[in-house]
Amino acid sequence: MNKQHWNISQKDSSIYFKVKYLQISTIKGIFQKFRGNVFTDQYFSEPEVHLALDSASLETYNSTQNQTLRSNACLASSKYPSIDFHAINGCKLSSGKIWELTGNLSVRNISYPITMVVTLSHINNKDRIPNARFNLFGKINLHDFGFSNLAGKEISNEIQLFAEITLVKSSKPHSS
Repeated sequence: MNKQHWNISQKDSSIYFKVKYLQISTIKGIFQKFRGNVFTDQYFSEPEVHLALDSASLETYNSTQNQTLRSNACLASSKYPSIDFHAINGCKLSSGKIWELTGNLSVRNISYPITMVVTLSHINNKDRIPNARFNLFGKINLHDFGFSNLAGKEISNEIQLFAEITLVKSSKPHSS
């Protein structure tokens, strides 16, 4: 079966996170560099998703937090330059127009399943090139990825992940 090939548009997409800090504040950050693609049927019902985040591109707009998060105590960006998400089992309809996308998130070579809630924002033909926009939300637990030294009194165990992803249709089909 031929699947359609879509590329994630870095300039039209954003991927960010939030985590509670000291129970009164929130650390927010974005990933400035990432790449990915999606192979799917025409209805986006069975997507195969590949996404790679550049761990050194994490930006909190606080240089001390950036250094801590990129350091060997956390992401170890110099040793593990990529945070990867792969989903190959498609989406399942959760309710109405809300889907659930489950895949494996790999941080510092530790993979753990994560389920993202997905909603379709729109599909259109910008400049005669088909594109689709999706919003995603999910949560991860720091302990699942071996960050028990960070979790505790200062930083919450739970990190909230958000993404606004614009897919641009490629002219190349994908055969499975």
